[in-house]
Amino acid sequence: MGVLAVLFPFNILVWRGLDIYQVAQMEKKDQRVKLITEILSSIKVIKLFAWEGSFIKRVNALRNQEVKYVRVKQLLDGALNLLWISIPILVTMASFFAFVLLDPDNNILDTQTAFVSLALFNVMNMPLCNLPYTISFIVQGRVSLKRMNEFFNLAEMDKNTVRLNDIE
Repeated sequence: MGVLAVLFPFNILVWRGLDIYQVAQMEKKDQRVKLITEILSSIKVIKLFAWEGSFIKRVNALRNQEVKYVRVKQLLDGALNLLWISIPILVTMASFFAFVLLDPDNNILDTQTAFVSLALFNVMNMPLCNLPYTISFIVQGRVSLKRMNEFFNLAEMDKNTVRLNDIE
């Protein structure tokens, strides 16, 4: 438990970083998709005035910013995975050290105790290895829910803005 308690603040920092970079990445993705939609809707005008190069530069600039956020987010995700993959090893070592150091005269680490302990730690290994993926999915889901909430809470469009006669 001590190993987990020591490493938990680091996890919180990584989770916050993942959240921040996920939001930033989605904002850049929105800007890029909006620009591409604008380009596609006015492709005739862009071709007519030969503005392709200018728009390509704008799209590539947004894409490069988005890739920077994705890169940092993946590095943070990798750090979290490395941490959670190494936790079972650290917990096992800390448990053996604590077992022996608490009472060196009575607590002797023999093969029977070691193998039974390793089998129990192995049972805990799979849930601990899946935890960072679960946390990553929770962060992504939280960002998505926040974005959907903002969208659904937008003000309603004024009904007088668009008339049926204008559409037909």
